[in-house]
Amino acid sequence: MAEHKRFDVPVEALLRRRVAAGFVVAVLITLSLSCVSWRTARRAEQDAYWVSHTYEVMATIEGTSRDVLETETSARAFALSGQELLLVHYRTARETVFVDENALRHLTADNLSQQRRLVVLERQVRTALAFAESIVVKRRKLGAYAGGSDALEIEGLIGAVRATTDDMHAEETRLLGQRTQRAVAEQRLARIIAIVGAFLKVGSWILALLVILRQIGISSRAQSQLNTLNAELEQRVKERTASLQSEIAYRRRAQEIAEHLAAVVESSDDAIISKTLDGIITDWNRGAEKVFGYSSVEAVGKPLALLLPADRVEEESGILARIRCGESVHHFETVRVRKDGKKIDVSVTISPISDATGAIVGASKIARDITTQKRAEQVLRESEERFHAMLNGIPQLAWTAEPDGYIFWYNQRWYDYTGTTREQTEGWDWQNVHDPEILPKVLDRWKAAIAEGTPFEMEFPLRAGDGSFSMFLTRVLPLKDADGHVLRWFGTNTDISEIKQAEVQLAGQAQELARRSEELASSRVALETQTLMLQSVLDSMGEGLIAADRDGHFLIWNDSANKLMGRQASNLPTEQWTPHYRVFLPDGITLCPPERLPLVRALHGESVQVELMVEHPDRANRVCLEVTARPLKDNQGNLRGGVAVLRDITERKTAEREVQALNQTLETRVIERTTELKAANKELEAFTYSVSHDLRAPIRHISGFTKILTEKFRSSLPAEAQGHLHLIDQAAGRMGQMVDEMLKLARLGRQALTVKVTALSSLVEDVITLLAPETEGRQVEWKIGQLPFVECDPILMPQVFQNLISNALKYSRRRSPAVIEIGQTEKEGERVIFVKDNGVGFDMKYSEKLFGVFQRLHVAEEFEGNGIGLATVERIIKKHGGRVWVEAEQDRGATFYFTLGGGEHCVPEKAAAAAGGSL
Repeated sequence: MAEHKRFDVPVEALLRRRVAAGFVVAVLITLSLSCVSWRTARRAEQDAYWVSHTYEVMATIEGTSRDVLETETSARAFALSGQELLLVHYRTARETVFVDENALRHLTADNLSQQRRLVVLERQVRTALAFAESIVVKRRKLGAYAGGSDALEIEGLIGAVRATTDDMHAEETRLLGQRTQRAVAEQRLARIIAIVGAFLKVGSWILALLVILRQIGISSRAQSQLNTLNAELEQRVKERTASLQSEIAYRRRAQEIAEHLAAVVESSDDAIISKTLDGIITDWNRGAEKVFGYSSVEAVGKPLALLLPADRVEEESGILARIRCGESVHHFETVRVRKDGKKIDVSVTISPISDATGAIVGASKIARDITTQKRAEQVLRESEERFHAMLNGIPQLAWTAEPDGYIFWYNQRWYDYTGTTREQTEGWDWQNVHDPEILPKVLDRWKAAIAEGTPFEMEFPLRAGDGSFSMFLTRVLPLKDADGHVLRWFGTNTDISEIKQAEVQLAGQAQELARRSEELASSRVALETQTLMLQSVLDSMGEGLIAADRDGHFLIWNDSANKLMGRQASNLPTEQWTPHYRVFLPDGITLCPPERLPLVRALHGESVQVELMVEHPDRANRVCLEVTARPLKDNQGNLRGGVAVLRDITERKTAEREVQALNQTLETRVIERTTELKAANKELEAFTYSVSHDLRAPIRHISGFTKILTEKFRSSLPAEAQGHLHLIDQAAGRMGQMVDEMLKLARLGRQALTVKVTALSSLVEDVITLLAPETEGRQVEWKIGQLPFVECDPILMPQVFQNLISNALKYSRRRSPAVIEIGQTEKEGERVIFVKDNGVGFDMKYSEKLFGVFQRLHVAEEFEGNGIGLATVERIIKKHGGRVWVEAEQDRGATFYFTLGGGEHCVPEKAAAAAGGSL
């Protein structure tokens, strides 16, 4: 019995030690599994947080793009309709944009690449908002829609914003995929740990098993919490998907409205500038670039004082003080300095800008270059001064009057002769220097000349300063514009008192002339003989010849004139010529006024050549005549009559009318063809958007259901099935990208170019900044040469560089370092731009396929892509009137060259140096 006790003690102790050891092992295993489970739960919580954070960033990015679109659409709708409700919506959307930007700045603080894109996005959003504000200001100023190409400008600005937000959204989508995958992996790890722990705890002692089972219960609760969190996340994804679908439908409607408005608006050439209350420029439109010479990049952020000449520096502070008080400055004419140092005259209108609370936060300025107008006014003043100086030097009395006869200027000789002052004879007060008996007749004829716009000529006396009268010949000529409206009257008074005295003396010589007339009678017979010979010559002429003396008595009327007019000469007053000879104006309907008959005008000293219609009694249709009339003067230049030559041009006018009819028919056909083409373009556009919608819907369904299958049935699906689902999801994503790229490519064909001088170096720097995420973790050597200033579309040209540089980065991925060179060179006497890389290259025999849609020379497993980027490059370059080509060698890189149709522009040396260099 004692031996049995001695044996039990060691066994009991051994058992106790083993139980204690097992308990310790169970406790250690429990503690280890608890720690691992706790860390796994923490990671799952963190992964869930980052997934939720990614969805929040994506929603904010989409909200920013939507709010910018709403701001632009509301501004343009207000400009068209003037409804204040739209303006309230515009202000609300504008404030929401800034809230979204601040939210994005905080949400992406941990992502350096997104922060870079956000800098570009903020600059693009500021430009779009400034343009929208300029539309609102223009509508408020004019009270009506002024027209312009605002729709094309806004489409370009929104396109730039959309491109940047798409890049940011793509980055967040990539992060969402990584974070979702990591969360799923953590869930899988938690399940594995739970299973392993269960097996280990079954083999432990009962006490350890109880403890382990308790820990398993804790792990199950953590897993339950994780499953609950996943269910909540899935519900949020579904809700966000429905919201995104409604937003996409809204964007499509807004896009259709914007494209409809694009057909009826045009752009303004006035400079539209926004500035802060400190005078710092915040917005700068294309009109400002044209007026002042500074680009938007050069002006935004600079003080407006850079446009002020030295003698007008204090002018800006006074204007800003008035703006702070809520005042507006209208049509203020001043002087500003262009970038090239040239001073220009401008007319500016400045209005305060208020925020949602009504506080004044800045100013909007509209400036118009009036340098040409000012110079024209100066030239006109100098011309008038020279004209008046010339009139002061002539011996006649001279004066000028308004179209209504109001005399506003006399030369000095008028005042010297009449002894009056300007106040005594200005306007119609000149009547006090006329003979009261003759004055009524003078007034009647002068008022008739004013009413008819015809020259005035009359002889009447004028009183001198000493009270005596002298006879004057007064001639007044109208100065008319291109439409025949009288602009001014120019009159002269010539002293003919001595001539009148000479006429009295000549009357005494009349008897002597009568005696001489008898001597001339003997020569009349010879003269009649010569007259018969002259008549024979006139009758043999093909053209009609008519001559008359100053009184309108016909001296010559040849046989051709009889044939062309259909009537013989009749001694009638000139007032009866038109109804008697049935003479019409070229329209063939209106009788020609007697005073406009060519022969009558020749009798008044005019030389004319006109076309008239004559109603011939022996012809069914009227005869079209070309009449050339000249005055007849003697050797001393005195007017003795007039002569007119008539030519029949009926056949020629008939031929001209036939040509006009053919031209009209051709124009009608061109208009009809143009209308058909426009209708076809609209149908094609509608088809494009319909196809886009019809393709996107099934793609989204495929992608969505693939993700649902992957997330909900991952544990029950074999690895091969999961791989197939992953391939389906990738294919759907590529299909969505291809649809987007095809839409962009189709939009290029309809988008009109907005060409202006642009620095290519600045575009390249922006593109490299945008593509910085693609170079992370890689060794890339950039060689950026000096690039020129060229005429191009600043919205489309960055897409060319982005596609070419992105290709260069992609196909040089296997190189370390990857060398990418961008510059300009000369090819066959032509300046070209090039982008060169040291990548894998390709065989030149396939180069013709390179610029086709969906044409690729490398399989997708080697290099991703959809084969649309280079087709887009070629489309943009051709729209600029240029060409693009490539030179490459297998495994030795490729070089893409392109030219532009716009001219290259010289820039100052400092600006050129700043634009060049290497990165």
